[in-house]
Amino acid sequence: MRIVSTVTIGTLILFSSGNESHCKPSHPVAKAVRQAHPIPATGDLNNADLIEIGKLGSVDADQFSDDPSLKYVGRQFVVTLPATALSADYNKDTKELKVSTSSYEDGYELRRDQTSRKYIGQNGFGAKTVVTEIRGYAYGIEYPGEKFQKKPFVYATSMEPQDAKELSKTLSLRLTGTIIPADGIWAKKGSIFFEHDIISDATVSDPYDDFVRRYYVAAKFTKAEWIDARTGAVVNSESF
Repeated sequence: MRIVSTVTIGTLILFSSGNESHCKPSHPVAKAVRQAHPIPATGDLNNADLIEIGKLGSVDADQFSDDPSLKYVGRQFVVTLPATALSADYNKDTKELKVSTSSYEDGYELRRDQTSRKYIGQNGFGAKTVVTEIRGYAYGIEYPGEKFQKKPFVYATSMEPQDAKELSKTLSLRLTGTIIPADGIWAKKGSIFFEHDIISDATVSDPYDDFVRRYYVAAKFTKAEWIDARTGAVVNSESF
């Protein structure tokens, strides 16, 4: 039996199922804040440009107009992925260092704007806990394809442990590509965006209530370059 109740601290709706209660505040995520970042009319787009374009994801065209994001179809971009998009693995026996992106990510996050607050949640059995609420937007890039079937970007090399340790800290991935219309299950119809959310309902044992709306620009990648940030040297380059 599902139980719905409210508490007096904040506005909180609690859904109880079995021994766990899922806590979800009644107010939705706030609208994305528009920033004054001019997007160049010509030339390659960079990280900041794609983030600003991503904010158009929350703007809906009327029935007489095309989505405002479509004017960027065909534009080329050059972006550097943040360190959080990469993972490193070292085999001490073979002395092989492997740095890669994930093969199952929904896309590559370039920036996240979010706010958080804490409130007291209570389940249908009277148990109370402090819940952390997170609301926000994430902006990034994504190439079409099924989750778990996307080919990761991988850089592999053989080196001594200390050299591998240092390189793994400084290696970055620069991607060149072109913006394309979004297509597929998560596509925002008639736009360049994949629109999917990070959602986590709070429970007593896991008191985190997340709702982050993601607007990822659909991309066709044409080049991947692995950069050693210490020298700026391209240690590996692959074109598609």
